[in-house]
Amino acid sequence: MRFLSTFVTIGLLTLSWSGKSQASPQIEMVKVKAGCYQMGNFSGHGYAAAMPVHKVCVDDFYIGRYPVTQAQWQAVMGNNPAVHKECGGNCPVEGVSWMDTQTFIKSLNSLTNKTYRLPTEAEWEYAARSGGKNERWPGTNDEEKLYDYAWVQENSDHQVHSIGTRLPNGLGLYDMTGNVSQWCQDWYSENYYKISPEKNPEGPKPDTIPLSKLEKSLRGGNFLFGAETAPTFNRGSGDAFVRSEIVGLRLVLPVSRDEKPASLVKRLPRAFDRNGNITDEAFNMMQRALPGEELTFDYSGKGSLTLTMGEKKYQLSGLRLFVSVAAHDKEEIAHIRKQLEDDNYHDKHGNMAVKEFDKIVSSGKDFDFTQITFGEEKSKSVEITSGTGKDRKIIATFSTIKALKTK
Repeated sequence: MRFLSTFVTIGLLTLSWSGKSQASPQIEMVKVKAGCYQMGNFSGHGYAAAMPVHKVCVDDFYIGRYPVTQAQWQAVMGNNPAVHKECGGNCPVEGVSWMDTQTFIKSLNSLTNKTYRLPTEAEWEYAARSGGKNERWPGTNDEEKLYDYAWVQENSDHQVHSIGTRLPNGLGLYDMTGNVSQWCQDWYSENYYKISPEKNPEGPKPDTIPLSKLEKSLRGGNFLFGAETAPTFNRGSGDAFVRSEIVGLRLVLPVSRDEKPASLVKRLPRAFDRNGNITDEAFNMMQRALPGEELTFDYSGKGSLTLTMGEKKYQLSGLRLFVSVAAHDKEEIAHIRKQLEDDNYHDKHGNMAVKEFDKIVSSGKDFDFTQITFGEEKSKSVEITSGTGKDRKIIATFSTIKALKTK
């Protein structure tokens, strides 16, 4: 479905801004944990461009809790391009082309020394679906409840509204559909899902798209279009230079490399050999995770591993391997459960670990899994925790040793 084929076009040229920004705007971001999901039209009816359903995995990222507002755009660019200025500074900015958003983001990054960008389609849909859940609309599968979550044609009175005045989805994100549609970073192709890669897809290359169809991707319904355009999996597109009163933007901020040591070792529990040495598979995985970085490992043979990335070093004491597990990540949960079962983990009372682990999983909450391998015997222990810093709590502790002797 091409949204902009029926949009009200304001102009076809890039805005010429007057004035300078006075201050860096405060943009509230929500961290979205990495995960995999079945991207596309899981309902199986209609929406041909959202087919076939296919597995997609995205890395950690931050996404704006709200769309960018008129006030935020004004602070950065010194002007307000919105058609509906009467709505006020707390309303989403609209009337901006994809090219305009790139000018805005470049200026914002210069002000903040950050690397904001537009979301990819895969990131947008994953966030809209509350972390990859099968949600037809952000926060609900009930069309009657849709109007509690989104401003669409049926309830908007054909007007844009202030941000955050409908209910958020499961990640605490507002206006993910409805109010204004949102530009994405990707070029658009209605057949892209047939060839999309699994890991962090970024859309088709522009040289693979006929010039007559060269458009940027759009997501989310809006205040002028009905509920049928609002599903989380629905795709739209528009000319990168076209502006419309029903199109705005939401920002994404990639997770910095300084925040990534945990995610980098996510798969390492299965990538050490029996002698505790890191395998070629794990080394190659790390190189792919940080392309261009020089990675070296120093295994002491006494239960410690040093990972060096450029000038930074990460010490994995006792071969401490950390996994941050989302409650919906069934693949990772299944892997951990199998590991606990295969290696005969148990608690301090001798009870099998898998029973307690199943109880933890059934709570439906995210958790952190830390495995520690000790010394020559390669005995192992596991901690399952929640929270960080002072709020960190140990939920359970398991070990492959039935009784620990102390001197």
